[in-house]
Amino acid sequence: MMIKALEKIQAEHRGMWQILNVLEESARAARESGVLQRGLVELELDYLESYIDQVHHPKEDRYLFTALLARTDDARTLIADLQQQHQQEAQRLGRLRAALSDGNLDLGTYAKLADDYIGFQRAHMRQEEDQLFRLAREHLTGSDWQAIDDAFANNKDPLFGEQAHEKYALLRSHITAQAQPPLGLGGTSVTRIKADAQPLLELRGVSAHYGRIAALRNVSIQVGKGQLVALVGSNGAGKTTLLRTISGLQAPSGGEMIFEGRDLCRIKPAQRVADGIAHVPEGRQVFAPLSVEDNLVLGAYSRTEKGSAVRREIDHIYDIFPVLRDKRKVPAGTLSGGQQQMLAIGRAMMAKPRLMLLDEPSMGLSPLLVSEVFEVIKRLQHEGITILIVEQNAAAVLALADIGYVLESGEITHSGEGWALRDNEEVKRAYLGI
Repeated sequence: MMIKALEKIQAEHRGMWQILNVLEESARAARESGVLQRGLVELELDYLESYIDQVHHPKEDRYLFTALLARTDDARTLIADLQQQHQQEAQRLGRLRAALSDGNLDLGTYAKLADDYIGFQRAHMRQEEDQLFRLAREHLTGSDWQAIDDAFANNKDPLFGEQAHEKYALLRSHITAQAQPPLGLGGTSVTRIKADAQPLLELRGVSAHYGRIAALRNVSIQVGKGQLVALVGSNGAGKTTLLRTISGLQAPSGGEMIFEGRDLCRIKPAQRVADGIAHVPEGRQVFAPLSVEDNLVLGAYSRTEKGSAVRREIDHIYDIFPVLRDKRKVPAGTLSGGQQQMLAIGRAMMAKPRLMLLDEPSMGLSPLLVSEVFEVIKRLQHEGITILIVEQNAAAVLALADIGYVLESGEITHSGEGWALRDNEEVKRAYLGI
Protein backbone atom coordinates (compact mmCIF):
# COMPACT_ATOMS: atom_id res chain seq x y z
CA MET A 1 0.00 0.00 0.00
CA MET A 2 1.36 3.40 -1.00
CA ILE A 3 2.12 5.71 1.94
CA LYS A 4 0.66 9.19 1.41
CA ALA A 5 3.93 11.02 2.08
CA LEU A 6 5.85 8.85 -0.41
CA GLU A 7 3.02 9.23 -2.90
CA LYS A 8 3.34 13.01 -2.52
CA ILE A 9 7.09 12.90 -3.13
CA GLN A 10 6.59 10.67 -6.17
CA ALA A 11 4.04 13.14 -7.55
CA GLU A 12 6.60 15.92 -7.10
CA HIS A 13 9.20 13.79 -8.88
CA ARG A 14 6.85 13.34 -11.82
CA GLY A 15 6.24 17.09 -11.98
CA MET A 16 9.95 17.88 -11.90
CA TRP A 17 10.63 15.14 -14.48
CA GLN A 18 8.15 16.82 -16.84
CA ILE A 19 9.92 20.17 -16.49
CA LEU A 20 13.25 18.43 -17.11
CA ASN A 21 11.71 16.92 -20.26
CA VAL A 22 10.86 20.39 -21.55
CA LEU A 23 14.34 21.64 -20.66
CA GLU A 24 15.83 18.69 -22.57
CA GLU A 25 13.60 19.28 -25.59
CA SER A 26 14.38 23.01 -25.65
CA ALA A 27 18.11 22.18 -25.73
CA ARG A 28 17.53 19.70 -28.56
CA ALA A 29 15.48 22.26 -30.50
CA ALA A 30 18.24 24.86 -29.99
CA ARG A 31 20.87 22.49 -31.41
CA GLU A 32 18.70 21.83 -34.47
CA SER A 33 17.60 25.42 -35.14
CA GLY A 34 20.54 27.39 -33.75
CA VAL A 35 18.11 29.47 -31.68
CA LEU A 36 17.53 29.09 -27.93
CA GLN A 37 14.28 30.25 -26.29
CA ARG A 38 16.05 32.03 -23.43
CA GLY A 39 12.87 33.26 -21.76
CA LEU A 40 11.42 29.75 -21.59
CA VAL A 41 14.67 28.24 -20.31
CA GLU A 42 14.94 30.90 -17.60
CA LEU A 43 11.39 30.09 -16.45
CA GLU A 44 12.24 26.38 -16.34
CA LEU A 45 15.37 27.02 -14.27
CA ASP A 46 13.47 29.38 -11.95
CA TYR A 47 10.88 26.67 -11.34
CA LEU A 48 13.41 23.90 -10.75
CA GLU A 49 15.70 25.95 -8.55
CA SER A 50 13.07 27.50 -6.32
CA TYR A 51 10.78 24.47 -6.08
CA ILE A 52 13.57 22.00 -5.35
CA ASP A 53 15.42 24.23 -2.89
CA GLN A 54 12.43 25.81 -1.15
CA VAL A 55 9.87 22.97 -1.12
CA HIS A 56 11.10 19.55 -2.18
CA HIS A 57 14.46 19.21 -0.42
CA PRO A 58 13.41 20.90 2.86
CA LYS A 59 10.41 18.59 3.03
CA GLU A 60 12.64 15.51 2.75
CA ASP A 61 15.29 16.87 5.13
CA ARG A 62 12.87 18.01 7.84
CA TYR A 63 10.58 15.00 7.94
CA LEU A 64 11.69 11.90 6.05
CA PHE A 65 15.47 12.06 6.58
CA THR A 66 15.16 13.06 10.26
CA ALA A 67 12.71 10.27 11.06
CA LEU A 68 14.77 7.65 9.23
CA LEU A 69 18.05 8.65 10.92
CA ALA A 70 16.33 8.31 14.29
CA ARG A 71 15.31 4.71 13.50
CA THR A 72 18.34 3.13 11.81
CA ASP A 73 22.05 3.68 11.22
CA ASP A 74 21.68 1.87 7.88
CA ALA A 75 20.35 5.10 6.38
CA ARG A 76 23.26 7.35 7.34
CA THR A 77 25.49 6.73 4.34
CA LEU A 78 22.63 6.96 1.86
CA ILE A 79 21.20 10.16 3.36
CA ALA A 80 24.65 11.77 3.49
CA ASP A 81 25.05 10.92 -0.20
CA LEU A 82 21.62 12.33 -1.08
CA GLN A 83 22.27 15.54 0.86
CA GLN A 84 25.59 15.94 -0.92
CA GLN A 85 23.75 15.48 -4.21
CA HIS A 86 21.37 18.28 -3.20
CA GLN A 87 24.39 20.60 -3.08
CA GLN A 88 25.78 19.25 -6.35
CA GLU A 89 22.43 19.80 -8.08
CA ALA A 90 22.60 23.48 -7.16
CA GLN A 91 26.18 23.71 -8.46
CA ARG A 92 25.25 22.14 -11.79
CA LEU A 93 22.25 24.43 -12.17
CA GLY A 94 24.49 27.41 -11.32
CA ARG A 95 26.86 26.47 -14.15
CA LEU A 96 23.89 26.20 -16.50
CA ARG A 97 22.64 29.64 -15.46
CA ALA A 98 26.11 31.13 -15.95
CA ALA A 99 26.29 29.74 -19.49
CA LEU A 100 22.82 31.09 -20.24
CA SER A 101 23.75 34.60 -19.09
CA ASP A 102 26.88 34.68 -21.26
CA GLY A 103 26.39 37.19 -24.05
CA ASN A 104 28.39 34.94 -26.39
CA LEU A 105 26.41 31.79 -25.59
CA ASP A 106 27.80 28.66 -27.23
CA LEU A 107 24.87 26.31 -27.85
CA GLY A 108 27.11 23.23 -27.79
CA THR A 109 28.45 24.11 -24.35
CA TYR A 110 24.97 24.97 -23.11
CA ALA A 111 23.56 21.65 -24.38
CA LYS A 112 26.29 19.67 -22.58
CA LEU A 113 25.65 21.51 -19.31
CA ALA A 114 21.90 20.98 -19.71
CA ASP A 115 22.39 17.25 -20.35
CA ASP A 116 24.67 17.02 -17.30
CA TYR A 117 22.14 18.73 -15.03
CA ILE A 118 19.15 16.78 -16.37
CA GLY A 119 20.91 13.41 -16.11
CA PHE A 120 22.06 14.15 -12.56
CA GLN A 121 18.57 15.15 -11.43
CA ARG A 122 16.97 12.07 -12.95
CA ALA A 123 19.53 9.75 -11.37
CA HIS A 124 18.96 11.43 -8.00
CA MET A 125 15.20 10.89 -8.17
CA ARG A 126 15.65 7.25 -9.19
CA GLN A 127 18.01 6.66 -6.24
CA GLU A 128 15.50 8.16 -3.81
CA GLU A 129 12.68 5.96 -5.08
CA ASP A 130 14.79 2.80 -5.36
CA GLN A 131 16.83 3.05 -2.14
CA LEU A 132 15.46 5.71 0.22
CA PHE A 133 11.84 4.63 -0.10
CA ARG A 134 12.78 0.99 0.53
CA LEU A 135 14.63 1.85 3.75
CA ALA A 136 11.80 4.11 4.90
CA ARG A 137 9.22 1.37 4.42
CA GLU A 138 11.42 -1.11 6.29
CA HIS A 139 12.27 1.01 9.33
CA LEU A 140 9.69 3.73 9.94
CA THR A 141 6.82 2.89 12.28
CA GLY A 142 3.13 3.56 11.93
CA SER A 143 3.40 6.54 14.28
CA ASP A 144 6.34 7.91 12.23
CA TRP A 145 4.28 7.76 9.05
CA GLN A 146 1.27 9.30 10.77
CA ALA A 147 3.35 12.30 11.88
CA ILE A 148 4.88 12.71 8.41
CA ASP A 149 1.53 12.33 6.66
CA ASP A 150 -0.03 14.89 9.03
CA ALA A 151 2.73 17.36 8.20
CA PHE A 152 2.32 16.78 4.47
CA ALA A 153 -1.46 17.29 4.80
CA ASN A 154 -1.08 20.66 6.57
CA ASN A 155 -2.52 23.06 4.02
CA LYS A 156 -1.13 26.10 5.88
CA ASP A 157 2.45 24.84 6.01
CA PRO A 158 4.74 27.03 3.85
CA LEU A 159 6.19 23.89 2.25
CA PHE A 160 2.94 22.13 1.38
CA GLY A 161 0.11 24.62 1.75
CA GLU A 162 -2.11 26.73 -0.45
CA GLN A 163 0.37 29.55 -0.86
CA ALA A 164 3.18 27.29 -2.11
CA HIS A 165 0.78 25.43 -4.39
CA GLU A 166 -0.52 28.65 -5.96
CA LYS A 167 2.98 30.05 -6.47
CA TYR A 168 4.30 27.03 -8.34
CA ALA A 169 1.07 26.37 -10.22
CA LEU A 170 1.32 29.92 -11.59
CA LEU A 171 4.98 29.51 -12.55
CA ARG A 172 4.23 26.18 -14.20
CA SER A 173 1.35 27.75 -16.14
CA HIS A 174 3.77 30.36 -17.54
CA ILE A 175 6.07 27.55 -18.71
CA THR A 176 3.13 25.72 -20.29
CA ALA A 177 2.04 28.87 -22.11
CA GLN A 178 5.50 29.43 -23.61
CA ALA A 179 6.28 25.76 -24.34
CA GLN A 180 4.41 25.65 -27.64
CA PRO A 181 4.85 22.72 -30.06
CA PRO A 182 7.19 21.06 -30.69
CA LEU A 183 8.24 21.47 -27.03
CA GLY A 184 4.97 20.99 -25.19
CA LEU A 185 4.08 20.25 -21.59
CA GLY A 186 1.24 18.12 -20.37
CA GLY A 187 -1.24 17.91 -23.24
CA THR A 188 1.09 18.66 -26.12
CA SER A 189 3.29 16.10 -27.83
CA VAL A 190 6.97 16.96 -28.12
CA THR A 191 7.20 14.90 -31.30
CA ARG A 192 4.15 16.23 -33.11
CA ILE A 193 3.90 15.01 -36.71
CA LYS A 194 1.24 15.98 -39.25
CA ALA A 195 -1.96 14.06 -38.78
CA ASP A 196 -2.10 13.28 -42.49
CA ALA A 197 1.27 11.47 -42.65
CA GLN A 198 1.67 8.92 -45.45
CA PRO A 199 0.06 5.62 -44.34
CA LEU A 200 2.36 2.83 -43.23
CA LEU A 201 -0.40 0.54 -41.90
CA GLU A 202 -4.11 0.54 -42.67
CA LEU A 203 -6.79 -1.65 -41.14
CA ARG A 204 -10.06 -1.68 -43.08
CA GLY A 205 -13.10 -3.25 -41.43
CA VAL A 206 -11.07 -5.81 -39.46
CA SER A 207 -12.95 -8.31 -37.30
CA ALA A 208 -11.63 -11.10 -35.08
CA HIS A 209 -13.33 -13.84 -33.08
CA TYR A 210 -12.50 -16.23 -30.27
CA GLY A 211 -14.88 -19.01 -31.17
CA ARG A 212 -18.29 -17.36 -31.36
CA ILE A 213 -17.21 -14.34 -29.34
CA ALA A 214 -16.44 -11.23 -31.41
CA ALA A 215 -13.31 -9.54 -30.07
CA LEU A 216 -13.04 -6.97 -32.88
CA ARG A 217 -15.91 -5.61 -34.95
CA ASN A 218 -15.27 -3.77 -38.21
CA VAL A 219 -12.19 -1.90 -36.93
CA SER A 220 -10.62 0.66 -39.27
CA ILE A 221 -7.52 2.60 -38.25
CA GLN A 222 -4.58 4.22 -40.02
CA VAL A 223 -0.99 4.54 -38.79
CA GLY A 224 1.11 7.10 -40.68
CA LYS A 225 4.85 6.84 -41.22
CA GLY A 226 6.74 8.30 -38.29
CA GLN A 227 3.66 8.69 -36.13
CA LEU A 228 3.01 7.58 -32.59
CA VAL A 229 -0.55 6.24 -32.59
CA ALA A 230 -2.26 5.39 -29.29
CA LEU A 231 -5.01 2.87 -28.74
CA VAL A 232 -6.86 3.34 -25.44
CA GLY A 233 -9.93 1.77 -23.88
CA SER A 234 -11.13 -0.24 -20.92
CA ASN A 235 -10.05 -3.77 -20.01
CA GLY A 236 -11.47 -6.35 -22.39
CA ALA A 237 -12.09 -3.79 -25.15
CA GLY A 238 -10.01 -5.75 -27.67
CA LYS A 239 -6.82 -3.67 -27.66
CA THR A 240 -4.41 -6.59 -27.19
CA THR A 241 -6.35 -8.65 -29.74
CA LEU A 242 -5.86 -5.87 -32.28
CA LEU A 243 -2.08 -5.91 -31.84
CA ARG A 244 -2.03 -9.72 -31.97
CA THR A 245 -4.02 -9.62 -35.20
CA ILE A 246 -1.55 -7.20 -36.78
CA SER A 247 1.47 -9.29 -35.78
CA GLY A 248 -0.20 -12.54 -36.88
CA LEU A 249 -0.74 -14.20 -33.49
CA GLN A 250 -4.51 -13.95 -33.97
CA ALA A 251 -6.21 -14.64 -37.31
CA PRO A 252 -8.71 -12.04 -38.50
CA SER A 253 -12.19 -13.19 -39.44
CA GLY A 254 -12.78 -10.34 -41.86
CA GLY A 255 -11.42 -7.13 -43.31
CA GLU A 256 -8.07 -6.05 -44.75
CA MET A 257 -4.70 -5.16 -43.21
CA ILE A 258 -2.36 -3.28 -45.54
CA PHE A 259 1.28 -2.72 -44.53
CA GLU A 260 3.41 -0.72 -46.96
CA GLY A 261 0.97 -1.58 -49.71
CA ARG A 262 0.98 -5.35 -49.03
CA ASP A 263 -1.82 -7.51 -47.64
CA LEU A 264 -0.68 -8.69 -44.20
CA CYS A 265 -3.24 -11.48 -44.24
CA ARG A 266 -1.13 -13.20 -46.90
CA ILE A 267 2.11 -12.91 -44.88
CA LYS A 268 3.09 -15.42 -42.19
CA PRO A 269 3.83 -14.06 -38.68
CA ALA A 270 7.57 -14.78 -38.83
CA GLN A 271 7.83 -13.01 -42.18
CA ARG A 272 6.04 -9.97 -40.73
CA VAL A 273 8.96 -9.55 -38.32
CA ALA A 274 11.45 -9.78 -41.19
CA ASP A 275 9.34 -7.27 -43.14
CA GLY A 276 9.56 -4.68 -40.35
CA ILE A 277 6.87 -5.30 -37.70
CA ALA A 278 8.04 -5.90 -34.11
CA HIS A 279 5.64 -6.75 -31.29
CA VAL A 280 6.46 -6.05 -27.62
CA PRO A 281 3.77 -8.08 -25.84
CA GLU A 282 1.99 -7.34 -22.60
CA GLY A 283 3.92 -8.64 -19.59
CA ARG A 284 7.36 -8.29 -21.24
CA GLN A 285 7.80 -12.07 -21.86
CA VAL A 286 11.59 -12.09 -21.89
CA PHE A 287 13.45 -15.40 -22.04
CA ALA A 288 14.05 -15.65 -18.29
CA PRO A 289 16.86 -18.28 -18.15
CA LEU A 290 18.90 -16.60 -20.91
CA SER A 291 21.24 -13.69 -20.32
CA VAL A 292 20.26 -10.13 -21.19
CA GLU A 293 22.63 -10.14 -24.16
CA ASP A 294 21.38 -13.50 -25.44
CA ASN A 295 17.84 -12.08 -25.38
CA LEU A 296 19.02 -9.19 -27.53
CA VAL A 297 20.84 -11.48 -29.94
CA LEU A 298 17.67 -13.54 -30.38
CA GLY A 299 15.83 -10.37 -31.34
CA ALA A 300 18.00 -10.19 -34.47
CA TYR A 301 17.20 -13.72 -35.71
CA SER A 302 15.20 -12.43 -38.71
CA ARG A 303 17.94 -10.10 -39.96
CA THR A 304 20.07 -11.07 -42.93
CA GLU A 305 23.15 -9.13 -41.79
CA LYS A 306 24.95 -10.63 -38.79
CA GLY A 307 28.23 -10.18 -36.94
CA SER A 308 29.39 -6.58 -36.62
CA ALA A 309 25.99 -5.14 -37.64
CA VAL A 310 24.28 -6.97 -34.79
CA ARG A 311 27.04 -5.93 -32.40
CA ARG A 312 26.58 -2.27 -33.33
CA GLU A 313 22.85 -2.52 -32.71
CA ILE A 314 23.41 -4.14 -29.29
CA ASP A 315 25.80 -1.34 -28.36
CA HIS A 316 23.22 1.21 -29.50
CA ILE A 317 20.62 -0.40 -27.23
CA TYR A 318 23.10 -0.37 -24.34
CA ASP A 319 23.55 3.37 -24.95
CA ILE A 320 19.78 3.85 -24.62
CA PHE A 321 19.52 1.49 -21.62
CA PRO A 322 22.83 1.65 -19.70
CA VAL A 323 21.48 -0.66 -16.98
CA LEU A 324 21.23 -3.46 -19.56
CA ARG A 325 24.94 -3.11 -20.32
CA ASP A 326 25.69 -3.44 -16.61
CA LYS A 327 23.55 -6.59 -16.42
CA ARG A 328 24.30 -8.05 -19.84
CA LYS A 329 25.59 -11.36 -18.42
CA VAL A 330 22.84 -12.00 -15.84
CA PRO A 331 19.68 -14.06 -16.50
CA ALA A 332 16.84 -11.88 -17.79
CA GLY A 333 14.49 -13.36 -15.21
CA THR A 334 16.45 -11.69 -12.39
CA LEU A 335 15.81 -8.18 -13.71
CA SER A 336 13.27 -5.85 -12.15
CA GLY A 337 9.99 -5.24 -13.96
CA GLY A 338 11.22 -1.95 -15.38
CA GLN A 339 14.48 -3.49 -16.57
CA GLN A 340 12.61 -6.36 -18.21
CA GLN A 341 10.45 -3.81 -20.06
CA MET A 342 13.59 -2.09 -21.30
CA LEU A 343 14.96 -5.45 -22.42
CA ALA A 344 11.71 -6.33 -24.23
CA ILE A 345 11.82 -3.02 -26.11
CA GLY A 346 15.52 -3.47 -26.85
CA ARG A 347 14.92 -7.01 -28.14
CA ALA A 348 12.25 -5.67 -30.51
CA MET A 349 14.64 -2.95 -31.71
CA MET A 350 17.14 -5.64 -32.71
CA ALA A 351 14.81 -6.59 -35.58
CA LYS A 352 15.27 -3.05 -37.02
CA PRO A 353 11.48 -2.52 -37.23
CA ARG A 354 9.71 0.21 -39.14
CA LEU A 355 6.60 -0.41 -37.07
CA MET A 356 6.69 -1.29 -33.37
CA LEU A 357 3.62 -2.60 -31.56
CA LEU A 358 3.77 -1.86 -27.81
CA ASP A 359 1.26 -3.53 -25.49
CA GLU A 360 0.92 -1.90 -22.05
CA PRO A 361 4.59 -0.86 -21.64
CA SER A 362 3.88 0.92 -18.32
CA MET A 363 2.01 -1.95 -16.66
CA GLY A 364 3.28 -2.72 -13.15
CA LEU A 365 5.95 0.00 -13.16
CA SER A 366 6.53 2.75 -10.60
CA PRO A 367 5.50 6.28 -11.67
CA LEU A 368 9.12 7.31 -12.17
CA LEU A 369 9.87 4.26 -14.33
CA VAL A 370 6.74 4.99 -16.34
CA SER A 371 8.16 8.43 -17.15
CA GLU A 372 11.44 6.80 -18.16
CA VAL A 373 9.74 4.29 -20.45
CA PHE A 374 7.76 7.05 -22.15
CA GLU A 375 10.98 9.00 -22.66
CA VAL A 376 12.41 5.94 -24.46
CA ILE A 377 9.28 5.68 -26.61
CA LYS A 378 9.68 9.32 -27.65
CA ARG A 379 13.31 8.62 -28.52
CA LEU A 380 12.32 5.65 -30.69
CA GLN A 381 9.96 7.89 -32.62
CA HIS A 382 12.74 10.46 -33.04
CA GLU A 383 14.87 7.66 -34.53
CA GLY A 384 12.23 7.07 -37.20
CA ILE A 385 10.29 4.10 -35.80
CA THR A 386 6.53 4.26 -36.25
CA ILE A 387 4.75 3.21 -33.05
CA LEU A 388 1.29 1.79 -32.34
CA ILE A 389 0.86 1.63 -28.58
CA VAL A 390 -1.82 0.12 -26.36
CA GLU A 391 -1.76 1.78 -22.94
CA GLN A 392 -3.98 1.92 -19.85
CA ASN A 393 -2.40 5.24 -18.81
CA ALA A 394 -4.58 7.09 -21.30
CA ALA A 395 -3.75 10.62 -20.14
CA ALA A 396 0.00 10.08 -20.49
CA VAL A 397 -0.07 8.32 -23.84
CA LEU A 398 -2.54 10.74 -25.45
CA ALA A 399 -0.25 13.59 -24.39
CA LEU A 400 2.45 12.00 -26.58
CA ALA A 401 0.34 10.62 -29.42
CA ASP A 402 -0.02 12.16 -32.85
CA ILE A 403 -3.23 10.21 -33.38
CA GLY A 404 -5.41 8.35 -30.88
CA TYR A 405 -8.20 5.79 -31.14
CA VAL A 406 -10.62 4.70 -28.43
CA LEU A 407 -11.65 1.04 -28.62
CA GLU A 408 -14.69 -0.18 -26.68
CA SER A 409 -16.29 -3.63 -26.92
CA GLY A 410 -14.28 -4.35 -30.06
CA GLU A 411 -15.32 -1.16 -31.91
CA ILE A 412 -13.69 2.22 -32.49
CA THR A 413 -15.81 4.83 -30.71
CA HIS A 414 -13.60 7.94 -30.93
CA SER A 415 -10.58 8.99 -32.98
CA GLY A 416 -8.55 12.13 -33.58
CA GLU A 417 -5.31 13.90 -32.76
CA GLY A 418 -3.95 12.91 -29.36
CA TRP A 419 -4.38 16.34 -27.75
CA ALA A 420 -7.96 16.59 -29.03
CA LEU A 421 -8.92 13.18 -27.61
CA ARG A 422 -7.28 14.09 -24.32
CA ASP A 423 -9.49 17.20 -24.15
CA ASN A 424 -12.65 15.38 -25.28
CA GLU A 425 -15.18 15.51 -22.42
CA GLU A 426 -16.55 12.00 -23.07
CA VAL A 427 -13.04 10.52 -23.18
CA LYS A 428 -12.11 12.40 -20.00
CA ARG A 429 -15.04 11.00 -18.09
CA ALA A 430 -14.74 7.43 -19.39
CA TYR A 431 -10.98 6.87 -19.56
CA LEU A 432 -9.03 9.68 -17.91
CA GLY A 433 -10.84 9.82 -14.57
CA ILE A 434 -11.53 13.54 -15.01
